[in-house]
Amino acid sequence: MEVSMLTRFEVEGFRNFYHRFTFNLTDVRDYRFNTTAIEGGVVSCGLIYGKNAVGKTNFSNALLDISANVGRRTFYSNKTNYLSAVDGVASARFAYTFRFGNDEVVYRYEKTGITDYLRETVAVNGKIAFDYDHRAGKVLDGDLASIGADRLNWEFKSPGISVLAYVCNNIPFERAMPLFKLYTFARSMDAIGDTHMNDRSLVSTIAENVIANDLFSELQAFLNDFGIRERLTARETPSGDIALYFEKSRLIPFAENCSSGTVALLRLFNYFHATSVPSLLFVDEFDAFYHHDLAEKVVDYFKSQTGRQVLCASHNTDLFSNKILRPDCLFILSDHNLISAANATDRELREGHNLEKLYKAGEFDV
Repeated sequence: MEVSMLTRFEVEGFRNFYHRFTFNLTDVRDYRFNTTAIEGGVVSCGLIYGKNAVGKTNFSNALLDISANVGRRTFYSNKTNYLSAVDGVASARFAYTFRFGNDEVVYRYEKTGITDYLRETVAVNGKIAFDYDHRAGKVLDGDLASIGADRLNWEFKSPGISVLAYVCNNIPFERAMPLFKLYTFARSMDAIGDTHMNDRSLVSTIAENVIANDLFSELQAFLNDFGIRERLTARETPSGDIALYFEKSRLIPFAENCSSGTVALLRLFNYFHATSVPSLLFVDEFDAFYHHDLAEKVVDYFKSQTGRQVLCASHNTDLFSNKILRPDCLFILSDHNLISAANATDRELREGHNLEKLYKAGEFDV
């Protein structure tokens, strides 16, 4: 199976990232433990740590900014203050590097707002496919024929539409396969935060999807694996709908009575058993509703999701451990950089090291 992964991300000029921040997911070591957190030499499961207000949520917004370019919803709770407030910052720059099988695709763009484009560039295996200047309204450079866009009429491209979306929506996909893989991957990227994880308004909808797609036994097994031993049953409601219930001496409606932790697990189940599984999922404050042991199990579950990438942001140092992950999958976000624990110290980190103790002692402060 061809592996599709984000391998590198750069952001500059966006909110608190006034200078360039680089997130390199290929800088991995030869650790012999927790090997399932790495797939094809790329971090597939990682945790990002940082103190309160250091910018973990902003980093999630930056990483998912590409969603707006491909017609997905944006993930900003606050759509104002797009650019950094530092004097001299006139635009935000983003760069994504993807690996699709044997192909490397680099997508760079510059904006002043969510859909206010200045420039876009795509390179496939080091060769520029297009370099488009939105202000001039023309292609500056690139081999358009290599992506089947050499006869594309650019006069119909509207302001606020990315070139990536315009190309992928107007040419046959087989003529620009690497671009379509980029487009599809970006459309499948998703993010959830602590407020979404406990959003009960979606519980009934998810339960309906479970029943409609015959996933009832999978959900029961999933919850059992996480220590929730309650038996569930699907029954018809007085209104004629089908709903989930806890099977007790009397039936108890599931949606109204499940715990906040169960709601969070239900959201995760839905993400990984839905028709469209996310290519990359960013979970902000993912452990907000889990006690330590359950949070460990959630990370183990993430590591088992082959062909998918999951990144979690947290300030719970209990999870900063080789028992759960490894130093090249544990990242520290500060106000000036984003670096893995493996690269944040000159110490040769081994499986037996107490990373949480080292973290609290300032070993990784760089």
